[in-house]
Amino acid sequence: PHVYLELLDEQGNEVPDGQPGHVVVTSLIHFSMPLIRYKLGDIAVKLPKDEYPAQRDFEFPLLKHVLGRNTDVLKTPKGRYLSVHSFTGLFAKFSQIRQFKIIRKHKYKLIIEFVRDADFNEGILESLKEKIFREITEEFEIVFYEVESIVPLNSGKLQIIEELC
Repeated sequence: PHVYLELLDEQGNEVPDGQPGHVVVTSLIHFSMPLIRYKLGDIAVKLPKDEYPAQRDFEFPLLKHVLGRNTDVLKTPKGRYLSVHSFTGLFAKFSQIRQFKIIRKHKYKLIIEFVRDADFNEGILESLKEKIFREITEEFEIVFYEVESIVPLNSGKLQIIEELC
């Protein structure tokens, strides 16, 4: 009750319920140091009103789900959001790839750096590419590059999605 939450598109307009948007909050209690329309860096989807539970204690808006940090989300040219989990779920089925990183340098091109593991063979990349195309459902060029290691950020965390365009 002490925070006003908005889900906004890139132009700062409110997105319709059920559509992903950038989470923006305004604190309603901090008068000396207010947070006004503070963009958190998360992307979430507001639950459509027709999906709300019949019995609720409060009349506040509900979130359907949080997609993740905007650094962990890739937006396709058609406006679909793919979270880091869209890719980790796919790569988890391929134990022959130890680590990976998705790099987007162009609107329609994904570069996938990977570190091979035991039992790796080139056919795995073609199978993986097919699964990625089924997940994305849009035309993308996908290029695989084998690397010795994937360098973590200064924080020690691995950045799985990197957008350079």
